[in-house]
Amino acid sequence: MKSFIGGIAYRVGDAVPIEELFESNPEGTAALNFFLARGLKYFRRQSAPVQGMFRECISETLFKSGTSAAALAAVLVDIDAWCFSEADRLQILESLHLSGFGNVPVIGVGLQSCSAAATTLELADRLVRTDEEHRPVLVLICGRPAPGENRIDDARKTILSDGVAACIVSAGRGEFQILSSATSTDLAAAREKARGGNQAVSLVSNCSNIAAVATEIRARAGVSADDIDQLFCTNGSSIYLNFAAEAAEVGLGRVYSDDVANLGHIFSCDNLISLATYAERRRYRNGDKYMLIGWSAYVISGAILLYCGNHDARTAEASS
Repeated sequence: MKSFIGGIAYRVGDAVPIEELFESNPEGTAALNFFLARGLKYFRRQSAPVQGMFRECISETLFKSGTSAAALAAVLVDIDAWCFSEADRLQILESLHLSGFGNVPVIGVGLQSCSAAATTLELADRLVRTDEEHRPVLVLICGRPAPGENRIDDARKTILSDGVAACIVSAGRGEFQILSSATSTDLAAAREKARGGNQAVSLVSNCSNIAAVATEIRARAGVSADDIDQLFCTNGSSIYLNFAAEAAEVGLGRVYSDDVANLGHIFSCDNLISLATYAERRRYRNGDKYMLIGWSAYVISGAILLYCGNHDARTAEASS
């Protein structure tokens, strides 16, 4: 049985030039130039109500995929990178209720930081495959720094943004077939980070871990690095993209970078949002293979997707 991804939708905050973040900093010019050199120009600041952002994203996802809330087996929510209050949590659950989800199980995915997208897709894939009726699953990924938190992330050398992304994983239809996926958690790196360990050590381990996950998902999918038509990864900056591309053995010319300047870094949302914006600005081709890589200090996730247009497995089976 095959699983497909369809109905990708997203909502992001208002575009704000990153210059605003450095206006009150006495050393702002040098710091600003540092981030501009890394390709970051805007960040996204949430102004719409939480419930509104989520409801709009969910509604578009269901509409684009031709799926109803009643048909779903579960909702997977990445809650690790959305720093919200208890009131925000209730608004998210309320948005699901008002979207018609009723008693559909809602499952939270955490401990991922910025790498939850491929892991959540992998879990959704398994739920679809093991469900007796192979019902579809809604994937809902969200990212936002805590209210009042500094959006300038000195540790990761990036600018943090707000946004929500969603898709439907289904056995029946979708634009992308999931060929493979994998997640790796480096407990030694996590322990080092908890101790305030050496950043250089983390970079070395991250490079090794990205390479291992990329090798694993290529082997599972039966493809080589040369077969990957585009890499979508954590959009922390142009440096992030170059780093991931080298570790994954995908040439820099095949790394999608358009969202870095326009959106900033929206945590785990980056992968799904880039899949959507790629279609808005370029053109997918049937048979092309795309790699997703999400990485944080100690968790790496990845997936390989095959683009097949608005594929409907049920129609294909009926005509064969």
